[in-house]
Amino acid sequence: MRLRLVNIPFNRSASRILFRHAIVTFSYPREDEQTLEKRRLGHQKSFFQSDLSLYVRELTVYCIVFDELPYGDRLYELFKESAHGNFPYYLQRLPSLQSLTINYPCHNANDMLDPMFQSLRDAQLPNLSVLQLKGQGYLSHTVVRPPVSMDQALKRFLSQLRHLSIEFGYPYTEYSTHYGFPVDSLHLGGGLRSVTLTGLPSVVNPPSPTQDSMHYLPHRCANMDGISLAYMTIPYEVLAEIYDHRDSLVYLRLQDISLSTGTWEEFYRELAQFPMLACILISPSCGYLGTPKGMSVSDIAALDYVRNKLQDNHGTHAWRKVTRRGMSSFSRYGVYCDIWLW
Repeated sequence: MRLRLVNIPFNRSASRILFRHAIVTFSYPREDEQTLEKRRLGHQKSFFQSDLSLYVRELTVYCIVFDELPYGDRLYELFKESAHGNFPYYLQRLPSLQSLTINYPCHNANDMLDPMFQSLRDAQLPNLSVLQLKGQGYLSHTVVRPPVSMDQALKRFLSQLRHLSIEFGYPYTEYSTHYGFPVDSLHLGGGLRSVTLTGLPSVVNPPSPTQDSMHYLPHRCANMDGISLAYMTIPYEVLAEIYDHRDSLVYLRLQDISLSTGTWEEFYRELAQFPMLACILISPSCGYLGTPKGMSVSDIAALDYVRNKLQDNHGTHAWRKVTRRGMSSFSRYGVYCDIWLW
């Protein structure tokens, strides 16, 4: 269906809605020679050359995963040229951008993401409040350290972000424990409301006395209402930073988290003291480093204690247990006290 808006004032008003979300795809399943030529460095998308880009509030940059790149290295080089040349231009033409998603789960992720993060670091995006980053690993079951430019870009925008999601690695190899935690600047996110960290390289040892001022989760002054952690090995001292958000946390999701120190029982009993907590999603594969995945009998008992405590806090009428794989219908983070064991 085609819509022609002949009334100029109405056209300008409708454009604010019709062009709210833009999607840029760096690859296509059926690329041909003609479209390849259009990916030259000097060729900019006509949409971003028009004033329609002024209305864009959300931008998604996506790459389709290929088993084998068509046209071999030629296509790969054009992708890199586009990331180096076109992406900075896109950001310059989006002054109203509020949400940015970069999804690049390919084998060459770092080569492509590094110039994008550099461009993001230098961009002027005063309204940006949502940032979602997905790189190599979370689909390929590999461990890849994100480029340094990612942390530099985060430092540039963390003070204004409200929602942050990073899905990068999948630490199911024996080498995962040799990586340090790559996101060193999350403590700068004093305005964050929710954070999702998936598959980031693990940190095994507790912070040393010289690292007392380093926080692996957002600053304790942040009014956090949602935290999601998955596929990581961390010490209890890092997990305990969730306690800093005791008075505001509503939603907590933990999947495949291995503790290198401390116990889950101690952590769960602390969770029972969170007055606003209404939704807990716990993976049964959460456990301990060096042992088969899963929790001990005392851990399960502490989890039941949390369940009963939350039920008392929110009332039996607002309680139901999720027994299927899938999330309940929530308004924002929800009004139900759910412990999701999947």
